[in-house]
Amino acid sequence: MRRLAGISLLVAYYLFVITQNWLFDALDALFFPRAASTPTPAPVIVIAVPRSGTTFLHGLMAQDRARFRFLTMFDSMFPAVSSRKIYDAFAALDRLIGAPVARLVGAIERAAFAGWDGIHATGLMRPEEDECLWCFPMLTPAMWLAFPFTEELRHLRYIDLMPAPVRATLTAFLRRYMSKQAALDPARRTLLLKNVLLAGRIETVAAAFPDARFIYLVRSPHETIASGVSMFSRPWRLHSPDLAYNPAATRAWADLLMDYSDSYDAFVDGLPTERRFVLDYQRLVAKPSEAVAAIYSHFGWEIEADFREALTASDSRQARFASSHSYSLEACGLTNQAVDQRMARFMTRHGFAPTANQSASAEERIG
Repeated sequence: MRRLAGISLLVAYYLFVITQNWLFDALDALFFPRAASTPTPAPVIVIAVPRSGTTFLHGLMAQDRARFRFLTMFDSMFPAVSSRKIYDAFAALDRLIGAPVARLVGAIERAAFAGWDGIHATGLMRPEEDECLWCFPMLTPAMWLAFPFTEELRHLRYIDLMPAPVRATLTAFLRRYMSKQAALDPARRTLLLKNVLLAGRIETVAAAFPDARFIYLVRSPHETIASGVSMFSRPWRLHSPDLAYNPAATRAWADLLMDYSDSYDAFVDGLPTERRFVLDYQRLVAKPSEAVAAIYSHFGWEIEADFREALTASDSRQARFASSHSYSLEACGLTNQAVDQRMARFMTRHGFAPTANQSASAEERIG
């Protein structure tokens, strides 16, 4: 009954959002008919398996407002031009009367995302990945968060294996909404995207943006797998606690992350040098400003004074950060030795130490 109640609530919310978007798309067709064909500059996409520093790096680079436009969770939930204009007008009116609605939404946000506090900074207006877009057609393993039937929904792991007409529809779907986001930005800045579940549909995305540049973060699987499984199984604790603490069930997430590591490697290998940059997680957390400077140098971008100050501040914050989270591989049905064996090629390729030099649990190092 608990699972049924939780899933029913999520389905109701999905229908609420998707119905609004049908309405907003109809309004776009009437009032902004050219928005869906707005030229979109080649985006920059941060990719990696979860817990590899993508949120941290994406948040740093999003501070370069002169160069980049980023998506918020609101943008990916309501990607139409009319939705942004209507809600912006409503927010302006709300501010005139003391912002009671904004305070209510803030309280709901804090309650809704409390389970990820200190693990993944989340909010409607924060820089966020575009995963909500992929929930509309229900073609993402993120659907496992609401529907914990990982074997029955196994096809969601690799959208790139679906029939060509399905992939072509998704490519057009993505172009349309990214064009609408570009239409909202008179400066036509570069879209800065990030996604940790992109590996299974990365060829579909690449077809939509053949000139996209990718920043690929790599981290030892001994550190990412247990942490990633813990993060993704947290919603299960609300509606399916019998599965959230069951290693046999959460093992599906671990297998997905290990497969995705290999998939990212294969994709990035096939990119020309000028469209890819590979960054080690430890280099990022040791000195964020130097890591970002290396990315900018590789792509031929200039760091302006305001952004340079923001990067310097991030170095200071990172130096003071100390995490209180730790995760165990045993909780997701794995051992260090099993990870060594399964991820041997990935670990050798990126120079990660085997079990002998790993602790039993991994601590987060990103503030």
